[in-house]
Amino acid sequence: MVNLESPLKANSTASSRAHGPYEPPFYNFWHHLFTPDKVDQWGETVRVELPASPIDREALRGHYDDFEAAIAASIHTCDADVLGELLERQADFPKMWNRANEKAFTRLELLERQQDFLKMWNRANEKAFTRLAENGIFTSDTPSADWQTVHGLFPRGFNQLKIQNAYFPIIVKKTNAFVAEWSRFEPAHLVTGVNNWLACMTADAVIKAACNVDMDNIARRARGEPAHPILETFRRLGSINPALAKPWQVVGLANFLNPFYDTKAGQERMYSQLKGQLQGMVEQLIEQTRRGELGDTLLSSLISEKSPATGLYVRQSLLFSHFATLLVAGHETTANTMGFLMYHLSQNPKWEERLRAEIREVLGGRTKLAASDIPRLVVAEACFKEALRLHPPAGNVGRDAAHDTVLKGQYLVRRGQRISVNLVALHRQPRHWGGEFGDPNTFNPARFMPGAAEAAGRHPHAFKPFGFGVRACAGMQFAMWEAKTLIPMLYHNFTFRLVEKFMLRPSRKESFPSPSAEGLALYIYPAPGAPAAAAAAGFAATAATLDSIMPPAGEQPQLPKAGAVLFVTSTYNGEPPDNALRFAKWLPAAAAAAAAAGGAVEGLPFAVLGVGNSQWATYQAFPRLLDSCLAAAGGLRLAPVIEADTEAPGFADAAGECWGSLCPLLLAHFKVAAPSDSSAAAAAAASAPRLLLEAAGPATPPLTIREVLGQLRAYGRATGNAAADQAEGNGSTAAAAAAAPQGFPYDLLRVVSSEELQAPGSGRFTRHVDLELPQGMSYAPGDHLEVLPRNAPALVDSALELLQLTGHEAFWWTPSSQGAARGLSSLHPTANPSSSSPATNTNRTSNGPAAAENAASPAANSAADVLRLPVSSRDVLAWLVDLSALPPMRLVAALAAECPCPPEAAALQRMATEACYKEQVLGQQLTLLELLARHRSLLAAGLDLPRLAGLLPRLAPRYYSISSSPAGPAGPQRASITVALVEFSSPTGRLHRGAASGTIHGQQVGLYLAGTVRQLQSRFRLPPNPATPLIMVGPGTGVAPFMGFLQQRAAQQQAGAALGPAVLFFGCRTEQDFLYQQQLQAWQENGVLTDLQVAFSRLPGKKQGGKTYVQDLIAESAQQLWELLHGSGAYVYVCGDARRMAPDVRAAFEGVACGVGGLDAAAAAEWMREMRQQGRYLEDVWAS
Repeated sequence: MVNLESPLKANSTASSRAHGPYEPPFYNFWHHLFTPDKVDQWGETVRVELPASPIDREALRGHYDDFEAAIAASIHTCDADVLGELLERQADFPKMWNRANEKAFTRLELLERQQDFLKMWNRANEKAFTRLAENGIFTSDTPSADWQTVHGLFPRGFNQLKIQNAYFPIIVKKTNAFVAEWSRFEPAHLVTGVNNWLACMTADAVIKAACNVDMDNIARRARGEPAHPILETFRRLGSINPALAKPWQVVGLANFLNPFYDTKAGQERMYSQLKGQLQGMVEQLIEQTRRGELGDTLLSSLISEKSPATGLYVRQSLLFSHFATLLVAGHETTANTMGFLMYHLSQNPKWEERLRAEIREVLGGRTKLAASDIPRLVVAEACFKEALRLHPPAGNVGRDAAHDTVLKGQYLVRRGQRISVNLVALHRQPRHWGGEFGDPNTFNPARFMPGAAEAAGRHPHAFKPFGFGVRACAGMQFAMWEAKTLIPMLYHNFTFRLVEKFMLRPSRKESFPSPSAEGLALYIYPAPGAPAAAAAAGFAATAATLDSIMPPAGEQPQLPKAGAVLFVTSTYNGEPPDNALRFAKWLPAAAAAAAAAGGAVEGLPFAVLGVGNSQWATYQAFPRLLDSCLAAAGGLRLAPVIEADTEAPGFADAAGECWGSLCPLLLAHFKVAAPSDSSAAAAAAASAPRLLLEAAGPATPPLTIREVLGQLRAYGRATGNAAADQAEGNGSTAAAAAAAPQGFPYDLLRVVSSEELQAPGSGRFTRHVDLELPQGMSYAPGDHLEVLPRNAPALVDSALELLQLTGHEAFWWTPSSQGAARGLSSLHPTANPSSSSPATNTNRTSNGPAAAENAASPAANSAADVLRLPVSSRDVLAWLVDLSALPPMRLVAALAAECPCPPEAAALQRMATEACYKEQVLGQQLTLLELLARHRSLLAAGLDLPRLAGLLPRLAPRYYSISSSPAGPAGPQRASITVALVEFSSPTGRLHRGAASGTIHGQQVGLYLAGTVRQLQSRFRLPPNPATPLIMVGPGTGVAPFMGFLQQRAAQQQAGAALGPAVLFFGCRTEQDFLYQQQLQAWQENGVLTDLQVAFSRLPGKKQGGKTYVQDLIAESAQQLWELLHGSGAYVYVCGDARRMAPDVRAAFEGVACGVGGLDAAAAAEWMREMRQQGRYLEDVWAS
């Protein structure tokens, strides 16, 4: 113990201890006295001698025999063995405080001898609170009959059974109301006054539970109205308390500076008036309770029941004091702790995701928590306790000695001596909270996970956030149930990010009397896997890929046991999408075993939304197969397959309407009504941004796109390794293998050469581009190159001009795990979304000076982190959003609603009608940029870059068939593509230049494209036997994959392989656009290509008025082709336009089967179906 001998020195030193970087003095005492270096120097218990304040002297005079000895020392401790008063050391015993055995005072002894060490509310700082609560249960002295009487009744009102059966439904109802209000916020909305929001919820819950009065503060806060009069008055009292507030803050600066105004009297008068108003409202509530109007409540028991402890009734004059205590301890403390927890979770995404995974596992598809779920929320409890540890609501717990006594047989403690246990310091001592858990000043809920305390050998009294002994908080269990309900449900639905450069400051400026996180404000976003549209209709929804619900070694997918499932899927040439391959393999077995009871699909309500392009012959093939197999396996089909056609005009609006058609079916099936506010919430969900973007400060330098790619690749490697390690650590090598390839696949591809293939005068532009692949990237003939496109510079310039930006401004961009599956603007986690493991990914924010460093080197961060990267406004518009996109009709309607100019708003409203939309938007190919240029009042009203970027679709990658072979002359690290430039003028006069083709055509040799090799789930591959005959059909750039095939055959020929026949049907307009003419003819001469047939559609010929197409040449070669197909097992490959060419070619081959093979039309169609099923008729086609 440190003895500050001189009274003057002691006074100044103690004053400095109470002041410092924090507003609450107990944080400053910890900061100055109990950090590890100070504890090493002074020990865990110190005594500061200083003259008592006049208030203390007046309060204590006459109560103690040795008055000066009782009040001379202020003793502070963070020793887990101390919960009692310490001996006041006399000046003639200074050395004994330096002995180690004299530093320890037992907390256990204090608990056992509570009658000797009483809680007394008689110091100056405590008078601030007792001015309001007077002799309430929290503020009265332990020896008083009033405290003993109410203490016999109060805890019964908050016992576990009462909370579980009576209060938990109230907590759930208030939680749902809170979540519903926050669901109205648009993504990336800044929620200010977070502590106030949380206090509204906790006040509503505790007053409804204790008094059966619904204050409705959550809805009042949402409407921008003042809180309930009782709560509003209480808050004002806390803000003007004369013991805490500065006089000028209460009476106003003008009155404070007026020499004729009695500031102290004015402050007291205002305080007394407000307190009288609050007393009047509480007395009215008490009378309602007394008359039985509010039912059987805690308040009614305080009014009408005798205390089992004393046999006395609670004095009526003290009912207000107990109610005031309920307001303070019952809602502010819990709300403030939850605010601190939300801050720490925003800084610790790993724990946020663990919390989210736990609540989803516990819910198991349900929408609401049950009381039986609360004990299972161990992560939620650990997180809340960790916030309590770091930020205890009461920073000091004090006890007074009732009489002179001796501790441990040697330490004399005088009657009236006070000891303060500093809980901030106690909860941060390294010997209790460090070690394997790291720095005790950091957030790590692992300290409170089951078994952690026992394994660490933690002192049983190292954690006392709710007080201790008979004065422990009676409502601690209620607070825990509130936190374990609200916090998990918030993170089930949302994720949050701090404002940039937010600094945590515990303060009492916004709360009374416990400190809160001053100025806490959070950006709100939908939680990963929580679709906003479903939530808007009242459903608790999660999302996952089909393969992610397939266990590594099991047969049954992990489909929910309750609720319904909406399957949203596309198809590729009739095959399932990449992330549904394992699920698709399971489907036929599930349908075949439908008779078996207990299958994963048995009785499961489901619906299928298929997304496809009707130009393909395989349109909706997998969605329809999925629907039929699910029904055959025992699923309960809610509706026929809902088919969305990307080829149809207004696809975005049609796809949005699909949910609208399905939602009523779900509500009807579960026999529930839509929430009254669902339309507003649905509107908010519809306006959810597709890109998470916010302005950065001028001191933040933007990254180059090359640096951005590097950041994302580093992150992809980190998350991929983490997922694989996690799966392997769980004993699943299959899962590890499945996890490893994920991440961010794109890299820089150097342009080695770029050659124009069209002859001068053709009117078209097609380039052969050779690219150098980075190490580790490989391909096979038939693969595609996935290229990240970039909007044309002229388009970007026009967007910058509209937004009045220079192009150099920095914006923070958060790559999202939702939305587009591919492209620069999406970054998907690799871990199994259905897993409750802590290694799944979540958003992470870096604030303050470290933010730029984190942006510059994300690979050093945890694999669970999601990046925020500073990107220039020019690069945002060039790389991340599709500036050529047409606005959906619902977006035009939304813009009309917020347009501030009446004439422009009326024009937009007309444009949002079906007829005008088809004419003015679809017919004119009117982009969103063009629409804004015509209605500039929207820009003046605040439509900035983050909002614009959120409205536009992400810029999707483009796929090009690779036109080379790794066995070709250039080697395996070179790949080529064949790219035709897309360029035309729209009806509005806008020059449209394809984002990808324009980027490729405009890139100089020696510079780079961004992309990757994409191995699509297709059988478009050469047959394993080079002797198998090939029939290839590829007009225009459709010849590209066959150039790779023929390069491969040339290498096989050079290696001595015997090649089978290879026929190529190529189509072009004239000799000027005969692509690869010399190379194809050379291959024909050396036998790599046995037959080259070219259809010229613009030369005089025999067919169709001088036009010849590839299907015409197929019909002319029917005999030769049938011999190859029927007699030699030839493979047919078709590449090109899906709208006209592919169907015509299929019809031509069926004609061969009819004309030469002798089949009728039906048999020819069946023959074609079998060819496709066997993988001998393969298409790689695209929409025109």
